[in-house]
Amino acid sequence: MSFDRRVRRKPKTPSLKILSDGQLNRLLALLEKDPRLSDVHDVVVIVADTGLRAGELMNLRWADIDTSRRKLTISSNTFYLRVVSFADATLRVFEARRQHQPESEFVLGVSPRKAIERASHRLAALSASVGMKNVSLHSLRLTCLARLFMSGVSPSS
Repeated sequence: MSFDRRVRRKPKTPSLKILSDGQLNRLLALLEKDPRLSDVHDVVVIVADTGLRAGELMNLRWADIDTSRRKLTISSNTFYLRVVSFADATLRVFEARRQHQPESEFVLGVSPRKAIERASHRLAALSASVGMKNVSLHSLRLTCLARLFMSGVSPSS
């Protein structure tokens, strides 16, 4: 008679990958050094500042942005609207992108999906340079949300 001994393991809890100010600054400095990575830089600035999800950024249109009020409106397929404020760095990114692509409907250009995919791949490749494993767009979103929380902004705001 044999007994099947199975070891029950605790399920792994995913670690939250939140970048420190130094890590985010190093990442941005790396991206600023290489003009070929300006699109990745723009995605990093926008996500780290606004906390947008990749799909929300991919679908972000110029009509959704009010630069004078520094707010953008995110609509979802559930008819929910969310208004998000943005800082000076994001404003500069928006202004530069608009100037370079005046005909594009989308903030990330004519192929926003490719821009998101490229940013994701480049972030993964640059992760070790900022002292982390697997920096992702979601890491940048979490970083933004953690900063908001630490500054006293409520999650429903």
